[in-house]
Amino acid sequence: LNQTLGHAMEARDAALAAVRADGLELRKVGEFRADKEVVLTAVQHTGMALCYASHTLQDDIEVVTAAVQQHWMALQYASNELRNDLDIGLIAVKSNGLALDQAGPLCKDNATLVTEAVSNDGRALQYASENLRRDNFIVMEALKSDPEALEFADEELKDSLE
Repeated sequence: LNQTLGHAMEARDAALAAVRADGLELRKVGEFRADKEVVLTAVQHTGMALCYASHTLQDDIEVVTAAVQQHWMALQYASNELRNDLDIGLIAVKSNGLALDQAGPLCKDNATLVTEAVSNDGRALQYASENLRRDNFIVMEALKSDPEALEFADEELKDSLE
Protein backbone atom coordinates (compact mmCIF):
# COMPACT_ATOMS: atom_id res chain seq x y z
CA LEU A 1 0.00 0.00 0.00
CA ASN A 2 2.78 2.45 0.90
CA GLN A 3 4.56 1.66 -2.35
CA THR A 4 1.36 2.29 -4.36
CA LEU A 5 0.77 5.56 -2.52
CA GLY A 6 4.39 6.54 -3.19
CA HIS A 7 3.99 5.93 -6.92
CA ALA A 8 0.77 7.96 -6.97
CA MET A 9 2.50 10.88 -5.23
CA GLU A 10 5.43 10.66 -7.66
CA ALA A 11 3.02 10.70 -10.61
CA ARG A 12 1.21 13.74 -9.20
CA ASP A 13 4.48 15.54 -8.55
CA ALA A 14 5.54 14.77 -12.13
CA ALA A 15 2.23 16.14 -13.43
CA LEU A 16 2.67 19.35 -11.40
CA ALA A 17 6.23 19.76 -12.68
CA ALA A 18 5.08 19.26 -16.27
CA VAL A 19 2.29 21.88 -16.12
CA ARG A 20 4.54 24.33 -14.29
CA ALA A 21 6.92 24.15 -17.26
CA ASP A 22 4.14 24.30 -19.86
CA GLY A 23 0.46 24.58 -18.96
CA LEU A 24 -0.56 22.77 -22.14
CA GLU A 25 1.09 19.63 -20.80
CA LEU A 26 -2.23 19.22 -18.97
CA ARG A 27 -3.37 17.35 -22.06
CA LYS A 28 -0.91 14.56 -21.24
CA VAL A 29 -1.55 14.07 -17.53
CA GLY A 30 -4.68 11.91 -17.75
CA GLU A 31 -6.32 11.48 -14.34
CA PHE A 32 -4.75 14.72 -13.06
CA ARG A 33 -7.00 16.76 -15.36
CA ALA A 34 -9.49 16.50 -12.49
CA ASP A 35 -6.93 17.49 -9.82
CA LYS A 36 -7.66 21.11 -8.90
CA GLU A 37 -4.10 21.98 -7.89
CA VAL A 38 -2.64 20.55 -11.09
CA VAL A 39 -5.23 22.28 -13.28
CA LEU A 40 -4.93 25.59 -11.42
CA THR A 41 -1.16 25.48 -11.89
CA ALA A 42 -1.62 24.77 -15.60
CA VAL A 43 -4.13 27.57 -16.28
CA GLN A 44 -2.13 30.11 -14.30
CA HIS A 45 0.74 29.36 -16.69
CA THR A 46 -1.36 28.98 -19.85
CA GLY A 47 -5.03 29.98 -19.63
CA MET A 48 -5.94 28.00 -22.73
CA ALA A 49 -5.05 24.80 -20.87
CA LEU A 50 -8.58 25.06 -19.47
CA CYS A 51 -9.69 23.12 -22.56
CA TYR A 52 -7.97 20.02 -21.13
CA ALA A 53 -9.44 20.34 -17.63
CA SER A 54 -12.21 18.02 -16.47
CA HIS A 55 -15.77 19.30 -16.94
CA THR A 56 -16.02 19.69 -13.19
CA LEU A 57 -13.05 22.05 -13.13
CA GLN A 58 -14.30 23.94 -16.19
CA ASP A 59 -17.21 24.76 -13.88
CA ASP A 60 -14.98 25.79 -10.95
CA ILE A 61 -15.03 29.57 -10.46
CA GLU A 62 -11.49 29.75 -9.07
CA VAL A 63 -10.00 27.72 -11.94
CA VAL A 64 -11.94 29.56 -14.66
CA THR A 65 -11.15 32.98 -13.20
CA ALA A 66 -7.43 32.14 -13.15
CA ALA A 67 -7.59 30.88 -16.74
CA VAL A 68 -9.43 33.95 -18.05
CA GLN A 69 -7.10 36.28 -16.16
CA GLN A 70 -4.19 34.58 -17.91
CA HIS A 71 -5.85 34.64 -21.37
CA TRP A 72 -9.28 36.00 -22.26
CA MET A 73 -9.87 33.32 -24.89
CA ALA A 74 -9.99 30.65 -22.17
CA LEU A 75 -13.57 31.83 -21.57
CA GLN A 76 -14.68 29.60 -24.46
CA TYR A 77 -13.76 26.51 -22.40
CA ALA A 78 -15.66 27.52 -19.28
CA SER A 79 -18.95 25.85 -18.43
CA ASN A 80 -22.12 27.54 -19.72
CA GLU A 81 -22.89 28.67 -16.20
CA LEU A 82 -19.54 30.42 -15.77
CA ARG A 83 -19.71 31.94 -19.25
CA ASN A 84 -22.71 33.79 -17.80
CA ASP A 85 -20.78 34.93 -14.71
CA LEU A 86 -20.57 38.73 -14.86
CA ASP A 87 -17.28 38.98 -12.96
CA ILE A 88 -15.55 36.47 -15.23
CA GLY A 89 -17.08 38.10 -18.31
CA LEU A 90 -15.82 41.50 -17.18
CA ILE A 91 -12.28 40.17 -16.73
CA ALA A 92 -12.39 38.80 -20.28
CA VAL A 93 -13.81 41.89 -22.03
CA LYS A 94 -11.43 44.22 -20.19
CA SER A 95 -8.62 42.24 -21.78
CA ASN A 96 -10.27 42.09 -25.21
CA GLY A 97 -13.74 43.41 -26.05
CA LEU A 98 -14.27 40.64 -28.59
CA ALA A 99 -14.35 38.16 -25.69
CA LEU A 100 -18.04 39.10 -25.56
CA ASP A 101 -18.48 36.56 -28.36
CA GLN A 102 -17.59 33.73 -25.95
CA ALA A 103 -19.67 35.08 -23.06
CA GLY A 104 -23.10 33.76 -22.17
CA PRO A 105 -26.43 35.49 -22.83
CA LEU A 106 -26.57 37.12 -19.38
CA CYS A 107 -23.25 38.85 -20.04
CA LYS A 108 -24.31 39.89 -23.53
CA ASP A 109 -27.37 41.58 -22.02
CA ASN A 110 -25.55 43.34 -19.17
CA ALA A 111 -25.12 47.06 -19.94
CA THR A 112 -22.02 47.53 -17.78
CA LEU A 113 -20.22 44.54 -19.27
CA VAL A 114 -21.20 45.37 -22.85
CA THR A 115 -20.16 49.02 -22.40
CA GLU A 116 -16.74 47.83 -21.24
CA ALA A 117 -16.51 45.46 -24.21
CA VAL A 118 -17.44 48.04 -26.88
CA SER A 119 -15.20 50.68 -25.28
CA ASN A 120 -12.34 48.21 -25.67
CA ASP A 121 -13.32 47.20 -29.22
CA GLY A 122 -16.34 48.70 -30.98
CA ARG A 123 -16.80 45.57 -33.06
CA ALA A 124 -17.91 43.78 -29.87
CA LEU A 125 -21.29 45.43 -30.46
CA GLN A 126 -22.11 42.58 -32.86
CA TYR A 127 -22.12 40.16 -29.90
CA ALA A 128 -24.31 42.28 -27.63
CA SER A 129 -27.93 41.37 -27.09
CA GLU A 130 -30.46 42.80 -29.51
CA ASN A 131 -31.74 44.95 -26.67
CA LEU A 132 -28.34 46.56 -26.07
CA ARG A 133 -27.67 47.06 -29.79
CA ARG A 134 -30.63 49.47 -29.52
CA ASP A 135 -29.09 51.38 -26.61
CA ASN A 136 -27.94 54.81 -27.77
CA PHE A 137 -25.22 55.16 -25.12
CA ILE A 138 -23.71 51.74 -25.85
CA VAL A 139 -23.77 52.30 -29.61
CA MET A 140 -22.11 55.70 -29.18
CA GLU A 141 -19.38 54.10 -27.03
CA ALA A 142 -18.83 51.50 -29.74
CA LEU A 143 -18.58 54.20 -32.39
CA LYS A 144 -15.97 56.10 -30.35
CA SER A 145 -13.87 52.96 -30.37
CA ASP A 146 -14.56 51.98 -34.00
CA PRO A 147 -16.74 54.03 -36.40
CA GLU A 148 -17.32 50.86 -38.44
CA ALA A 149 -19.26 49.42 -35.48
CA LEU A 150 -22.36 51.24 -36.75
CA GLU A 151 -23.08 48.26 -38.98
CA PHE A 152 -23.85 46.21 -35.83
CA ALA A 153 -26.32 48.68 -34.33
CA ASP A 154 -30.06 48.13 -34.36
CA GLU A 155 -31.53 49.16 -37.75
CA GLU A 156 -33.81 51.88 -36.34
CA LEU A 157 -31.02 53.37 -34.28
CA LYS A 158 -28.67 53.14 -37.24
CA ASP A 159 -31.15 55.04 -39.42
CA SER A 160 -31.48 57.80 -36.81
CA LEU A 161 -27.69 58.18 -36.55
CA GLU A 162 -26.90 58.20 -40.27
